[in-house]
Amino acid sequence: MNSASALTPDHIPEELKALDRWVCHRAKQPADPKTGYPAAVNQPATWAPYAQALAAYQRGGFDGLGFVFNGDGIVGVDLDKCRDPQGEIEPWAAEIVRILNGYAEVSPSGTGLHVLVRGELPPGRCRKGRVEAYATGRYFTVTGRALGDRRDVPERQAELEAFHAEHLADPEPVAAVTLEVGTSILTDEEVLEKAHAASNGGKFSALFDAGDLSAYKDDQSAADLALLSMLAFWCRRDAEQMERLFSESALGQREKWQGREDYRARTIERAIAGCREVYGPADPGDVFNPIQAAPAAAPAVVVRNPFAVANIEDLSFERLGRTPPKPARWFMGGVNDGGLPKGKIALIAGHGGSGKSTLALQIAASVASGRDFTGGVFKFHTTGPALFLTAEDETEDLDERAYHLRRMVEGEVNLSRLYVVRGAGDYRFMERDRCGNLQPSARYREALALARRIRPRVLVLDPVAQFMGAASELDNNEMEILAAHLRVLLAESGAEVMFSIAHVNKASGKDLDSTKKLETALAPGAVRGATALVNAHRWLLTTVSVPPTLAATLGAASDTLLQGWRVAKSNYSKTTGMNYFRRGDGGLLVPYKGDFMMDDLNRVEQAIAESETPLTARSALDVLPVALGMSKATVKKLIAQGLELGRLVEEERENSRGKSTRYVMAWWGADVDEEMRRLLA
Repeated sequence: MNSASALTPDHIPEELKALDRWVCHRAKQPADPKTGYPAAVNQPATWAPYAQALAAYQRGGFDGLGFVFNGDGIVGVDLDKCRDPQGEIEPWAAEIVRILNGYAEVSPSGTGLHVLVRGELPPGRCRKGRVEAYATGRYFTVTGRALGDRRDVPERQAELEAFHAEHLADPEPVAAVTLEVGTSILTDEEVLEKAHAASNGGKFSALFDAGDLSAYKDDQSAADLALLSMLAFWCRRDAEQMERLFSESALGQREKWQGREDYRARTIERAIAGCREVYGPADPGDVFNPIQAAPAAAPAVVVRNPFAVANIEDLSFERLGRTPPKPARWFMGGVNDGGLPKGKIALIAGHGGSGKSTLALQIAASVASGRDFTGGVFKFHTTGPALFLTAEDETEDLDERAYHLRRMVEGEVNLSRLYVVRGAGDYRFMERDRCGNLQPSARYREALALARRIRPRVLVLDPVAQFMGAASELDNNEMEILAAHLRVLLAESGAEVMFSIAHVNKASGKDLDSTKKLETALAPGAVRGATALVNAHRWLLTTVSVPPTLAATLGAASDTLLQGWRVAKSNYSKTTGMNYFRRGDGGLLVPYKGDFMMDDLNRVEQAIAESETPLTARSALDVLPVALGMSKATVKKLIAQGLELGRLVEEERENSRGKSTRYVMAWWGADVDEEMRRLLA
């Protein structure tokens, strides 16, 4: 252990030591102190109490300790390569440490700094240049090599907002926000009236009326930005109105604001860039750029309380069953073919690359266009808009699929009602409040607002893990909470069905050398995460990539990629057996019935074995088509497939004229030893 990475336990804040969110690290990778195996920031079972992690470190084998952020209000700021070997800190980093005024320490390398504070990290990017900030889904190495005397993690919400706006937030192009700059719908008097009466009216009044900087540690620039950010909301990003009103405020009377046009323009631009929501109704033509520019008036989210009963008689079973049940209203399929009723959340799960996302896209395209892009595999009972939220596929990938989708069916294809939110961004639906309880995030409310505008028939979340946010997929209780909010999203959006796309355990994809093992890989228990995730979805379709060796036994040519699928769970219809797609142009899924029929291969094999004269590959094409009622092309393909599978073999033998000739023979008629016969059998 070198001095640069030495641990000073006594300086670590006691409030961090009290949390069971500690790991060790080795070569910068987190490790479980209990086992030494890799730890994960989304798997609490791989974390440990501080004392246990410290003891593991002191026994040796680790480089140091680490602390996991889980969204409970503790935020870590990482300042990279800002400290020289003599301990001199670069001015920009020293200024951040001063503004945040939190627990600060030197990183293990000695060249960086970590600052920990409490607060809510503003939405947006978490990394820019040498500055990073995280509140969840990451861990920080901890050294205890503290800067200064602070040994606690203080509340610093205002400072966090100012820091984020200064160092992480990027000005965004006007086209990517909800409404263009200059669209205020309130007079100056109305803006001031509403701002003073709002829930944060006290904060607004302190800045606007009194010019009070105390909440911002007397940082004038941070206070200016905070007031302009509030004005950006009420003025709907109207830069002229914002400047006019700010100039009337107490803060607007100082010389820097009055005399520096560049400062005014720059600060207003930053406030507008950081403004994600605005007052008033949204423009129907808005651009929704991954869930970050939805209407400002995001709806309240209410999950039904089943115990809020006004009349106890409403619970009586006697009131039920008085009228005949309504027939099932199907979204696709029916009771005998793994059908999916309307009003349900459904799950499509599989290994990476097994076609689950592609299948969901083809289903959504079928509903949106009224054309069948599944080759008749599913019978659809509805048409209308479709909303596909994909956190993984970029525009280039989707552009290629759209190109081939339009060529998958005959005639003109209209995909204008298939709406796709795509690409990297913040899709987290769940977050934690200050007490650590799960609650719907701003992203969830914005997604709900968008869905209400589109009113889709089908809604897809791909993959659902990207939308979990602070909810752990390994925790049954948290998955039930997530599912409850997905059901609200389904109901409030007006969608008939929601598909969640999920992954399955990697172990279920190993050694797939028989169709029986394929079915095991497609069982509900293979879905990754807590069982509550599967239980909450009442219909499950699973997919798996079929290994080439097994695909060959199913009649697939060597260049055919097969994807197996089945409806593995349905509370409303019969589950299905094994079915197959093959990959077509652009990776799209096409129903697979076999590149040749096994019965036909059996007939060819039997005819060759029973032929009175030996047949070559060429002479077989003269004899077998007539004898079997097949075309020459079909017989030629079947012979080639039989040779590839080992069902047919070619042997060198002398013909009637004494010349060596390659004859085609059934494997059981060839010169093979008993061991080979046993293996082939």
